[in-house]
Amino acid sequence: MATTKWLADELLNEFRKKPNYSVAEMDYDLMIKYVMKVSICSCYKAKKLALVKLRGSIEVHYAKLRSYMHELKKVDRKGCFDLEYNMEEDNSIFQGLYIYFCGLRKGFMQGCRPIISPDGAFLKNILGDAILSKIGRDDNNQMYPIAWAAMLAENESTWRWFLTRFFNDLFIDTVYSIYEAQFMANLKVFREVDPEAEDGFISKDPRVFCKAYKSTLPKCDNIDNNIAETFNGWICKAKLLHIIDMLEEIRCALIEMIKIKSDIMKNSVDVLCPRIRKKIEKLKWETKFCIPKPALNDKFQVKVFDEQFVMSLPDRSCTCKAWQLIGISCIHAIFSIHWLRQNIDDYVDECYKKVMYYKKK
Repeated sequence: MATTKWLADELLNEFRKKPNYSVAEMDYDLMIKYVMKVSICSCYKAKKLALVKLRGSIEVHYAKLRSYMHELKKVDRKGCFDLEYNMEEDNSIFQGLYIYFCGLRKGFMQGCRPIISPDGAFLKNILGDAILSKIGRDDNNQMYPIAWAAMLAENESTWRWFLTRFFNDLFIDTVYSIYEAQFMANLKVFREVDPEAEDGFISKDPRVFCKAYKSTLPKCDNIDNNIAETFNGWICKAKLLHIIDMLEEIRCALIEMIKIKSDIMKNSVDVLCPRIRKKIEKLKWETKFCIPKPALNDKFQVKVFDEQFVMSLPDRSCTCKAWQLIGISCIHAIFSIHWLRQNIDDYVDECYKKVMYYKKK
């Protein structure tokens, strides 16, 4: 007698080749190959077992969600990927996840009309989860998926969670605009999508927290508090200890960290700090789209796709404002410096150089 396990193993390759391999096809193939008639119930059980072997169980998939979201953040650092769960005793209970790729966000803002259609659908699994989505309409009058979320259910609470994250991303694009023209363009999109949210945004005075209006004195373009959150994560284990033990753990860990960083700097033969060099090398790669037009007095007009920027080497400034904001040459400046066959290191602010690193000691 054929068991469900034997049937699953025997037809495993068929399921691998045809994921939608139906029970009717199973019954037909078994009859042709083995002259065997199997009950419909056995076929369904064998199909379920075969799919578990190929895809893994539901429990395994949910257990891998954190790793999956981490991989998404690695390949798309400017995207937004959130995982929501509740802690109950020693277990974490899945509540929902949110996915919003940077490329889709950019495509919607630059190439789609300001029309968004929300919708929800139930997933065809035993848990009855739901997928919520935001769909735009492109210039060819076709659908353009913007963002989606997988939730435990479709209700008012889950929709509020999804919409809050979606409109926060529109808000973030506006806040992270580097120069004023970019800020105004993103603000226009924000207004078309949600006029009330845009009014609330303006009422908070964007000059206080938007990158486009940030002072160039600190040579830092951060407008969030992530560096402090990094420290909180770094002392995560120490926070479990009693207060004196915690303070000693932090002090000893700090001694070790500073020694490691100091050794890295001593072993470096570069004029610039290692992470700054890595950033500049990455910017060099992005200069391949620049088209320069040299002018007098080491000034350039640089075109990148449909945008043009004016760059001045003597003033160490560019109308994109990135150079003044962080003190590291922007892609327009780097291309122009190479065009003049000069050294990029000479145009990096002193605060990023190895000599300045040791002055803090």
